[in-house]
Amino acid sequence: MITADSHTRPTPGSGAWLPLVVLLGFIFAVAAGLYSSRMMVLNKPVGAAEIGAGSPGTSLDVAVEVTSLSAAGDVTARLLGKHGDAYARTASILEIHLMPEAKFVMGGRSDLKPGAVLQVHGILESAERKLLDAEQVVFLTGYVKVE
Repeated sequence: MITADSHTRPTPGSGAWLPLVVLLGFIFAVAAGLYSSRMMVLNKPVGAAEIGAGSPGTSLDVAVEVTSLSAAGDVTARLLGKHGDAYARTASILEIHLMPEAKFVMGGRSDLKPGAVLQVHGILESAERKLLDAEQVVFLTGYVKVE
């Protein structure tokens, strides 16, 4: 009589978990992708008129091109206006104070250089001085055209 060794005999249900684990992993990956893509949705940037008319504490999104950096790490930038599929430089200058907790997307503080194109979400500190406290900075350099 031949008996099967317990090490070679398949255990009932031993492979039943594998498809379930793969399915749950796939669902998690899709959910994470959807969540991150929703977080990356950029709001339409405002122009100089909206900044001038804004009151302190107003939440704004602006598109800018960095012109210079201060020793403290703050940014002076030229406001960009949306022009079709591209951005156009305006005459308006905006001072951006980078908050310590500011989030950087598609780049980091080391990528802040003159010529960098950014979309900044922040709180208007002063409409007269055109000063914005940045909470989120999205690097658009290389992804958008500036005319």
